[in-house]
Amino acid sequence: MNILLLVLVAIVGIVSCKNSGVDSKQNLELRSTVWRLESFETIGAEAKRISNSRVYAIKFLPDTIAQVQADCNTCTAKYQLVVPESNSGIIFKLQWCTEMYCGPASEDQQFLDGLRSASSYEIKGDQLRLYYNQKRKVLNFRAQP
Repeated sequence: MNILLLVLVAIVGIVSCKNSGVDSKQNLELRSTVWRLESFETIGAEAKRISNSRVYAIKFLPDTIAQVQADCNTCTAKYQLVVPESNSGIIFKLQWCTEMYCGPASEDQQFLDGLRSASSYEIKGDQLRLYYNQKRKVLNFRAQP
């Protein structure tokens, strides 16, 4: 009986991964932690470090929902992962956000604009890079310890 159950679970897992069009290894890594924003980057230029990475974060949940902390605002987003050829694609749709004014030094709108236009991602070690603005800009994250 236990062997039959194990075989059934394995078959369901294989079929789910095969039909999803998602790279399951990156998918699991993406969803395994809270990612804290470290910098904004324009390709070919020096990255702009974030002074307080604790207030810019994203957590990917297994049900294609992402919890987003954008300075003094909290958001929920739907996300979809796609893997065209060798790139890992991602699409965000913000569902709702609080709309508090976080102050003149806040970078919440730049962060949220980056998420809204994100098109792909890559994970290397404990770093996540979300590419946006036709892959000319990057949101650089590090996994929360």
